[in-house]
Amino acid sequence: MMAKLTAVKRSLKPILSRLLNRIPETREGFRMQTGKRTRRTGLLLFLMLIVTALFSPAGEVQAGGDFVLRAGHLHTGEKAITDGALVVRDGRVVASGSWAQIQPGLMGDLPILHWPDAYVTPGLVAASSKVVGPHRGQESISAAYLAADGYDTYGDHRPLLETGITTVHVNPGEHRLISGQGAVVKLVGDPANRVLSHSSDLSISLRDSVDSPDPLLEIPFPASSDVQIEPPTAQRPVSRIDRLLALREAVEDAGEDPLAHGRLAKVWQAGTPLRIAADAMPDIQGILGMMSTETRRGYLVTDAIVSGMEAALVAAQIPVVLRLKEPQGDTPDGGVVSAYGFPDLQGTPEWALAPAGELDEMGWAISEAAAKMESPESVIPWVTRNAARILGVADRVGHLETGADADIVVWNDSPWELHSRPIEVFVEGLRAWQPQEKNATVIRAETIWISPEEQISNGQVLIEDGIITAVGRLVPHPPHCQVIHAGPGSFLAPGFIDCYGHLGLEGESASMGTGDRLHRLLGVTGAREHSVALAGITTQLLAPRRLQRGSGIGVLSKTSGDSRHARIEDEYSMLLLEISDSGFSAIRRLFDQGKKYLESWQKYEKDLAEWEKKKAAGEEVEKKKEDEVEQVAEENLDDPLTGIWEMTISGGPIPEPESATISVTLTGSEWEGRVIEPSPPVPVRIVGTLEGSTMRGSIEIPDDALPDTPKIEAELIGEDALEGKISILTFSADLSGKRTSKEAKTFKVTRRKKQADDGRPMPPRVRANLEPFRTVLEKKTPVLVSVSGYNTLPSVVQYFTEREIPFAVQIDENMRFQRDLLLEKKIPVLLSDQMSFEAADQTYMPSTFLGRAGITVGFRSSAGDGARRLPFRVRNEVSNGMAPDAALDALTRGAAHIVGAHDRIGKISEGMEADLLIWKGHPFEAGSRLERVFVNGEEVR
Repeated sequence: MMAKLTAVKRSLKPILSRLLNRIPETREGFRMQTGKRTRRTGLLLFLMLIVTALFSPAGEVQAGGDFVLRAGHLHTGEKAITDGALVVRDGRVVASGSWAQIQPGLMGDLPILHWPDAYVTPGLVAASSKVVGPHRGQESISAAYLAADGYDTYGDHRPLLETGITTVHVNPGEHRLISGQGAVVKLVGDPANRVLSHSSDLSISLRDSVDSPDPLLEIPFPASSDVQIEPPTAQRPVSRIDRLLALREAVEDAGEDPLAHGRLAKVWQAGTPLRIAADAMPDIQGILGMMSTETRRGYLVTDAIVSGMEAALVAAQIPVVLRLKEPQGDTPDGGVVSAYGFPDLQGTPEWALAPAGELDEMGWAISEAAAKMESPESVIPWVTRNAARILGVADRVGHLETGADADIVVWNDSPWELHSRPIEVFVEGLRAWQPQEKNATVIRAETIWISPEEQISNGQVLIEDGIITAVGRLVPHPPHCQVIHAGPGSFLAPGFIDCYGHLGLEGESASMGTGDRLHRLLGVTGAREHSVALAGITTQLLAPRRLQRGSGIGVLSKTSGDSRHARIEDEYSMLLLEISDSGFSAIRRLFDQGKKYLESWQKYEKDLAEWEKKKAAGEEVEKKKEDEVEQVAEENLDDPLTGIWEMTISGGPIPEPESATISVTLTGSEWEGRVIEPSPPVPVRIVGTLEGSTMRGSIEIPDDALPDTPKIEAELIGEDALEGKISILTFSADLSGKRTSKEAKTFKVTRRKKQADDGRPMPPRVRANLEPFRTVLEKKTPVLVSVSGYNTLPSVVQYFTEREIPFAVQIDENMRFQRDLLLEKKIPVLLSDQMSFEAADQTYMPSTFLGRAGITVGFRSSAGDGARRLPFRVRNEVSNGMAPDAALDALTRGAAHIVGAHDRIGKISEGMEADLLIWKGHPFEAGSRLERVFVNGEEVR
């Protein structure tokens, strides 16, 4: 991070100078460069710092720094470790082993990167590749061509890292008998150090394509009239039988003439290993004999190893790079069906595996080979350690033991699985690649609980963008998705729902009515919400502690989320009512007002549709008289934005928090801000819009002083605070603000036109206290009624069922007389805080009294962060006779019906929000424990 900040400062100097030198009679540019920042320039520094794409290319490898990596599965190339760990310093592995071995030696100075579900391997080594194409020279036998010269060390090869391959062998081609010298290179890194071996081998090909090369015509250079152009010289080999003979004679010629065949003598005498590409058994047998006679080291590269040659190759200590071919297409006339796939081997030789074509075929090759091995993990050394040893670079790559380069691949699943993909790639300790988007997760569990009647054994759930998109025995695995193996005994259940609580109302004890907006009290979750989420409560109906005049609203909110938008879907989710024998008349009057309010909006929508139709047809719109107006009653409304704000910018690229005082004015839905203190060195104008509680805006700075316009997005938190982000290009910082003064707007009694000047009908005045009743009557919002009194429930049921309004009830101990009515009308019941009550010398447990009769029930906590006790309370219900599946159903599906969100939460099925719990064992059986929690598909940690 410090290295990056240094680079930031260095990159920013010219832009800072351009801005600051515009300020008359100042030397701020000089003072910035000497580190003497002033508060006046602090804001400008921020604006520059968040340009922090930092003028480094978008594709540049970003520093990951020294770190500790911990993974659920680690294969070092030498051995497999469950719950393994690596310690990386200066781009090298300094320790590896199990977490239990590594943890005691940690000094606490390194960040820990933890992938509990990932499989980590060394960067794969492709011992054969097409990254460099064959050279275009005409010589059939020449050692002069260097594959390293054809490799672009400055090229952007990062897309190839998606294969998990970080190191490749490049060769000058297999189209000539001797085509030149191969090399071993890294795909990314410092251009000066990407080539690990400039001359790793002498490339020899015994394939059919080398036969009968074109005659060699040598043109003198520079051309001269007194130098004769010799006729073309025939080249060898001319046939298969001539290949080894031509090779032997070329070596002999080189011994006599050091310049012959591209200085072949120098390479041969240096003992450079031979890389022999051959497929036919006679060629393989012949080259083995020659290598034995010449006492040469080398290895074989083949597309179709004959199983019968395995013993001979092992005995000759000639390793093999096996390139797995895919099934061929149509067989040409006169052709034969070629072998493909992985051969049946008798032993486990330390050979290497490579793709036959492009690097992205490596995944198929690994899967195919793993299926033929005693243990699938045995394939990992074939593409890491073995390949590095064959290529002569095992001192650097191919393993993750002490001293190796920290070339690391983090896989979403075991690398031999067909759907396995890298999700992170590090090269020499630097994060070099990751997918652009990681928005899919697959959870595998031994039991997936759908309902008391349905469970899936050994099933899978696919989550995309926070939504469950597939459930079953086998589901799709999008590329680079996270794969979670919940393990033996795992039990996947929907997140629990608290049907009535006060999480987020700490310090708020006042009564609240239908005109109050609880959602404004919600923001980014903190420690209280975190503790509730980790108890398994993923959703709560946030309700006032006291209703105002028997009515209020509830907001369905998630217990985990990085913004208000992520936590709630609607500003109000339920209409909450308290009705007793004597209090129903007041509620009826509210509904009557709501009905009139709804009718005014329906009339407006009808009139608007007619106006639009006439306007589209070109008809003249009748304009009504000016005296048709309505009175707008005077009311004092608090403007949520206008006033003086103390803003603080922190985090991201900001070394220290920067503060400023800003004056903000809200006009309609548009707002404008001006910086008051410190006075900016250039004019700065901040403009934007307010939609609900969401602020969006931009910072306007003249003369294109910045490469992009800084953007602001924030949420109003409570009455006088906001939180959000300020960003430019690809970087952002945290923005927080507190309003220190405000002026309430007063709207006086006015006469309000019903029509605009063009005849367009004007909408009715929005009445916040009646909006919930309007949406209830439109059947968009359900109702939760707290019923008290013996005769109240029948009246409530009749009133709401006649109007087809969805509702649930909370009822007192009179429930014992109303069970049949509740069952007949299929009315969900929110259970009270009491687990049982005594009546007529009999003990009643509402959960079983109603639940066993077939009535949908749900639980409430009536608490803030004490909602974490709700699962404990339900366990007590189970210990006193409630069936475990019935208890789980009441906390999930039943609760979702009560709060009117059964189309979004409470069940594991396609289209539902991914609020999920991973348990060991059934949640309400002895010995079970909650292991992991997901809210909207994001794990709560």
